[in-house]
Amino acid sequence: MLNPDPETIEIFDLSREELRRILLDFDANKYYLADQIFDWVYKKLLFDFSKMTNIPEKLRAVLSAKFTFSQPEIVFKKFSADGSCKFVMKFGAQKVESVLMRHNYGLSLCVSSQAGCGMGCKFCKTATLGFGRNLTTSEILQQIIFGLISAKKSNLKLRNVVFMGMGEPFHNYENVKKTILILTDPKGLGFSWRNVTVSTVGLINRIKQFFEEKIPSQLAISLNAPTQEKRKQIMPISARFPLEELVETIGIVNLRPRQKIFLEYVLLGGFNTSNEDLSLLIKLLKPIRDRIKVNLIPFNSFEGAIFQRPPTQIIEKWRNELVKNGFTATVRWSKAVDILGGCGQLAGVD
Repeated sequence: MLNPDPETIEIFDLSREELRRILLDFDANKYYLADQIFDWVYKKLLFDFSKMTNIPEKLRAVLSAKFTFSQPEIVFKKFSADGSCKFVMKFGAQKVESVLMRHNYGLSLCVSSQAGCGMGCKFCKTATLGFGRNLTTSEILQQIIFGLISAKKSNLKLRNVVFMGMGEPFHNYENVKKTILILTDPKGLGFSWRNVTVSTVGLINRIKQFFEEKIPSQLAISLNAPTQEKRKQIMPISARFPLEELVETIGIVNLRPRQKIFLEYVLLGGFNTSNEDLSLLIKLLKPIRDRIKVNLIPFNSFEGAIFQRPPTQIIEKWRNELVKNGFTATVRWSKAVDILGGCGQLAGVD
């Protein structure tokens, strides 16, 4: 989606190839101009054509009149006791949240792909907002660039970008795809595909498309129940994309060498954490065991939540039993929970 002003084009909405096609209309001899601009924008984080010194001065003036660099409006920033930072950005009338998460190896950035979410998952605060709109490629990239600048100011490295914030990324497939292509473009932000992860509630048609198109990213699927009946109670999308079909799809898509699909299982105390649930999950996933990694996520509470986090001993039991049965399994303890920046807590508010 380009800038609504017909006279200017939002540069963050363009892949390098799209930018190249536009620039060739200016000067067909400067095929490399898109590479130069990408270097200034995504390597040097410079958003002013007048300072791009390896581009002729007259051309810089033309480019300044043709292209714009949108900057986000930062409504709110809050720091967690664990060193993470949640920030609320405003795009038009919509507020979205992103979280810069502090780890011992550096920083990860959780970005939003939509304002609100229409999936209706019962364990997620974002679902209470309903669907606002899809974010543009530019609006997603602005979150990432802000994260990169923040990391640089703190003398830290942003190592991972995860599409696990507000919204269902696969309901905004094209803009998320283009963002990932810019993220992993060697002339762009230069991230390895292994350091980019998209999370979906399980839109089977898009999962198939994702692997058919060889999108350079890891994939995480939100599972959260061992049976179709139970999953439908907390994830309405299961009525359209049944659990059994989802597991079958995981078993047939073409993975990259040594790639595994992350299966996210939010542990909801008293709902999906019984011994029977564990046995059923092991039985369900055993046929695809070598293709997956199970991430157990203890539920993060929020005002109005109908679930609770299970006791630590249950969390550890689940991990141990999965490992004992040959699964790769970890507990993913959320960051920034004290500032409502953890998994399932984002709601675009101060």
